[in-house]
Parts: sequence; C-alpha cells; structure tokens
Amino acid sequence: MYNWVGKQSFRIAMLLLMLNLLTACGSEKTSPPKEVTKEEVFITTATPTPKEATATPTPTEATGIYSGGFKFEPEKFEDRYYFQQLSKEEQELYAYLYEQVDAFSEDILFLKNVDSILFHKSYYALLQDCPEFFWLDSGLKITTVDSTGDISQVSIPYEETTLEEARQQRTDVEEAAGQWLAQIEPELSAYDKVRQVFELIIAQTDYVEGSAYNQDIRSVFLNHQSVCSGYAKTLQYLLRELDVPCALVNGETSDGVLHCWNQVCIDGTYCWVDVTRGDASGEEEIIYYGYLCFDDTVLERNYVIQKNIELSTMPDMQTEFFQYPACDSQEYNFFRLQERQYATYDSKTLQNYMLQGIDEGRSVFAFQFTSEEVFQEAVSALDNEELLNEVLQELISRQGSGTWSYSYGNDPSIYTIYIYL
Repeated sequence: MYNWVGKQSFRIAMLLLMLNLLTACGSEKTSPPKEVTKEEVFITTATPTPKEATATPTPTEATGIYSGGFKFEPEKFEDRYYFQQLSKEEQELYAYLYEQVDAFSEDILFLKNVDSILFHKSYYALLQDCPEFFWLDSGLKITTVDSTGDISQVSIPYEETTLEEARQQRTDVEEAAGQWLAQIEPELSAYDKVRQVFELIIAQTDYVEGSAYNQDIRSVFLNHQSVCSGYAKTLQYLLRELDVPCALVNGETSDGVLHCWNQVCIDGTYCWVDVTRGDASGEEEIIYYGYLCFDDTVLERNYVIQKNIELSTMPDMQTEFFQYPACDSQEYNFFRLQERQYATYDSKTLQNYMLQGIDEGRSVFAFQFTSEEVFQEAVSALDNEELLNEVLQELISRQGSGTWSYSYGNDPSIYTIYIYL
C-alpha cells in the first residue's frame, strides 16, 4: 500500500485520536429537578473588550517539513483556545494539519519525519479547537519509523464517514448552523449570546444515548439528538461564529462518568457552561439554568477536568499540556442576575416571589443558595411543609375555596430548589 524509498523500517498503526474514552458521555445524563425557561433577564453587558491591536503578521515560511509551499499564518487561529497554548513549532504543525484537513486531503505528507509527541499534542489541540472537522471520526492512519517512533506520513481513512459524505454533510451542517445563527441578534451582549445559544441548543436537541453521530455536531444540527459531546461541540461552534471565546473541556463528573462541557469568556470573565445538564429533555419549556455560567466552586464539587493526553499508542504520556483560566467570578450566574440567589433563608421573601409569579401566570419556580448550610435549611422547610403552606393558604383565600397541588425537588450539586404549583 505504501511505497517507501530507503532502507528504514516502518510500521503502520491506527491512531484513534477521537479520544472516545474522554468524550463519550456514557450515561452521565441524570434527571435533576426542573427549572422554568420563560423568565426574561434584562442584562446589558459591554461589547467584549478587543485584544490589543497588533500588526498583521506576514505569512512566513514554516519549518522545512511541510509540503505544498505551506505558509504559516498564526493570526488565522487567534480565537482557537488550544492553539494559543502551543509552542511556535507546534502551532506550525497545527496550522498545516488544519489546512490539509480543511481541504479534505486523504494523505498528509511531511518532507521530514515528525516527532511523535509534537504531532500528538498538535493534533489533539486541533481536535479540541475544531468541531467543524467531524469527519475525523475514524481517527488517523499513521506511519511511524520503528527505530524512533517518529511519524513519516498520516492518512485520513474516511471509513466511518466517506469523503463524499463528509463534503455533503459539511455543507448541510453549515446551512443548518446559519439558520440557527440567524435567530441570534448580532448586537447582543456576549452574555446574552451565550444564554441564547444555550437555550437554542436545548430547545432544538433531545438527549438520546446511542443517537447517530453523537460525538460531533452533526448529531445536533442534522438529527437534533445527541449526548454531551454533541451538545458541547455545538456550543463551541456557534459561539465562535458569534465572536465569543469558547473551549471544549473533557473530563468526568464527580461520580466518575465521562463527560464534556465548555469554558466561555464573557467580556474577560471566564465561566463554565454545561449545556447537557441544562437540558431537561422530555420536559416542555424547562431549562436547568444552574449550569449556565457557573464558577469554580461548582466545578470542584461536580467535575474533574482531564488535562493530560492519554493515547493507546503512548501510554506514558501523562503530562498536563493544557491549562484553563480560573473561573472565580459569579458575575454571570443566572440566579444572581435574576435576583434569586440567596445567602440566607427567608421564607417570606420566597413566598412573596412565588405569589407574584403566580399572579403573572407562572407555575414553576427556582431558587439558588450560596452555601450548603442555607440550601439544607430551605430543603428542610420544604420537607416540613413550612415554606409552601402559607403560599397555598393565601391562594385558597384569594379564591375563597379550591384545591392546590404542588411538587418540588432540589439539585444539591448547585444548591438549587425547584417548586411546581
């Protein structure tokens, strides 16, 4: 299959760098209590602070290992999170791989052998940054030099997705994404863009284990069914189009289930977003907003980030190559913005809010508390019927008679209570 000149010994290995171990969601989708979506937030945030102006660099001749007159233009990747953490040599390889994959190349050639760690790190960064390259679902076929492990050639097998399918599906995805993006007003603040994309993905997608293409954006844009990888990559794809920095994050939930979510940057403030857990599939018009723009305190209770690269072909590679900025602000916490985040428990405050909401036609209510102690106090008040008795008595007194039923739940992961009247 391969014709090589010279006497070096080569071996061919399949590199399944889709990181299924890290990105497959398993059954991480739980059924936390519900939260209503139809409450409007009137938030106006400033336009994202632009980066300091720099002169546009002139394309430079890259290191002499790339074919086809490749020119390195790093400014094309300024919005790519993982690219920015690479060395110049790694960035060159990333850019060359991007050019080849974007052109649907079947064979990626090098003029000289490429160091294996250099390649794996650059390619991993490319996969993390580029949800649009969904046709890499079959991994890569890599030819290595036996004596050194260096890489001499890479091929894209186009097995799970054929070349013809990849081309057509890319067109279909771009068309669908354009229709979604047309629903987002371009003059919105960065926060409102994040929130509306969060809501849009949830409204358009059902969580279905085993759904087709569920590790990439095709599952969402084309089939409207996915798992965590599809949700997170779609958020990343759409926010990049809206000029909001967004990174894909791999890891586990606190109970050891593999999971994907995102980190976003809103006007210089970093926060976490988990669209998958925000989705109450099967529940009409319900969104769990506690998973929109949460901080490190929530992350540390509920997630473990996978920072290192683990490959079957390189089991000893455990270095933490990539880091994530601290998310130490609650500036964009949904409940704080709604004025429904409480540092103390006060039954009258919650009762008045619910009565006002009922007058406005709402029937689902959610509250968040800033500490486990206060959260548990509120849960006890619900369990003892203290919190809702006065609300129900007031409702019955207004009507003169009648019967009201209610249910409630709580999500201890984010110190949130949900009430349904």
